[in-house]
Amino acid sequence: MEESKKIGKIENGIVIDHIPTNVLWKVIEILKIKEKTDGKISIGTNYYSRKTNEKKGFIKIEEKKLTSYEMNLIALITPDVTINIIENSYVKEKRSAKIPNKLIGIIKCTNPNCISNQQTEKIQSNINFKENLFTCYYCDQTFNKKEIKNQIIENTN
Repeated sequence: MEESKKIGKIENGIVIDHIPTNVLWKVIEILKIKEKTDGKISIGTNYYSRKTNEKKGFIKIEEKKLTSYEMNLIALITPDVTINIIENSYVKEKRSAKIPNKLIGIIKCTNPNCISNQQTEKIQSNINFKENLFTCYYCDQTFNKKEIKNQIIENTN
């Protein structure tokens, strides 16, 4: 039997492409794919990328739309992915994940005494895109991308 080399198309949904293989499973966790019970889901890892000449991963999810919360989290862990919006089996729109200037309700301040950790609205501002440094809107605590691993706020929606 000949092995198929193509992943099937989806009619409507999203395709997240050019995911570094070392963060693919984190993106899957963010999207809560385990909880999706209907529609096609395709996950690929260790595929060759002509764009970067490196291995990549991808995720195709039928009937899925990304929330701004999901987009912001994906941008935090892998800002170079391409997000394709699929409608009627064709790419309607291509987006790049970009860390926004303000992250609202995404990460907590690393300062345990900060008032923002006692409130429902958490605001962090990205102050240095090149070095991935963030500063808290309330206490001016600066922290880097590595420090936010345990600071991500669980989405309650």
